[in-house]
Amino acid sequence: MKLGFICCQFLILISCASVPDLDQASTNQVAYVASLHSFQYVEEERVKEVPGTDEIIVSNGCGEVEVELHVLASSENISEKQRIHENLGEWCQTPFDWRPVREWLVIADFPSMKLRRAYPVENEIAIVDSRFQEDELIIDAMKSLLQEEDLDRHIPYPFTVNLALPSKRLAFEKSSYVRIIDDDLFVVKGISLKKVFGDY
Repeated sequence: MKLGFICCQFLILISCASVPDLDQASTNQVAYVASLHSFQYVEEERVKEVPGTDEIIVSNGCGEVEVELHVLASSENISEKQRIHENLGEWCQTPFDWRPVREWLVIADFPSMKLRRAYPVENEIAIVDSRFQEDELIIDAMKSLLQEEDLDRHIPYPFTVNLALPSKRLAFEKSSYVRIIDDDLFVVKGISLKKVFGDY
């Protein structure tokens, strides 16, 4: 019996941001804030038999997700509904997390709307990290539009983090974007979306 292998693309996450592709960014991009309307995950069969042959295909893919977003504000004139489809690599990391966060700042190529990054939003603040300005998949014009700043108020970090793990704690202690206070994690630097898009 023959074995075939499918190499699936990995999703590399920077903070909570997704990286669908590692190719060069577009020369024009759009930033938009959207609410997460629906999230569908389809698990992939890791081992598949090829009909009519004695071959078996072994895949390290995790599956695929289909996401529907409702656009609340945008830097370009785009459809109010955006659908994003992504194949997941073996780590099963999705571009969006359905449970703790319902609003996201999305950066996509324009006009193709190919997803580049997705950042969680809490209290109209997009949560990024120190690698945002060096991100090769975000064009300079977008970095100029989306300026990070020190926040007047601390925002609870929306994702569960086990700070008892020394490696995790050390990583957050070194970050200028979050602060550990009484063993809780708070966002202290981010992108004010109200300053970028106004009231939305």
